[in-house]
Amino acid sequence: MIIAGIDIYTLIRVATILASIVPAIQDMRTRLIDDRMWLIYSGPYAILIYSIYLGAVRLEDLYVGITFSIIIVVIMLIVSRFGLSLGEADYIMFIVIAPLSFVFKPRIGDRLVLIPGFIQILFLSSLISIFYVILKCIYINFHRFSEASTLKEKFRLLYGYWVEDADDLKEIIIEDRGDKKFVTPGIPMISFILLSMVILTVIDLLL
Repeated sequence: MIIAGIDIYTLIRVATILASIVPAIQDMRTRLIDDRMWLIYSGPYAILIYSIYLGAVRLEDLYVGITFSIIIVVIMLIVSRFGLSLGEADYIMFIVIAPLSFVFKPRIGDRLVLIPGFIQILFLSSLISIFYVILKCIYINFHRFSEASTLKEKFRLLYGYWVEDADDLKEIIIEDRGDKKFVTPGIPMISFILLSMVILTVIDLLL
């Protein structure tokens, strides 16, 4: 929908990306997000509410996005009970962007990708997280691969490394031997959510 020469979906998308920059930087640096940071999203939400008032947003897009978001967040919360947990700020981030995520459905040519924007963001951020962990572990363990005697040990070095003292904010302990701990890198998920939104926007612009 175009208002005053501006595509409202693009406007919401850009506002959401801009609002996500500061939390993403804070997440990358410290993994701790100041609760006041979430107020930044009042900007894109104000645009969304005004757009709904003007009838510039298709409500079915919004409803579908929120429905899928709720289902997935609930699933993530259930899975977290089995030890596969994200940080509190990560869950808040997913909940905050849920009503805004419908604008992140790129068009490829003249065809709109039908997969809900929230699922696309979740998939991309998860994929980026996997590559992040593997690449970081390869970098840290570069000289240890030759010392690993079995394929299983080499594989293990792709998702973790040994340290004397773990950084509780940036590392997750997998095995604790007292003097040494095998850890996997903590994931700056908010930063990767931002990156995912940027990637989807670039795809939409280029294709």
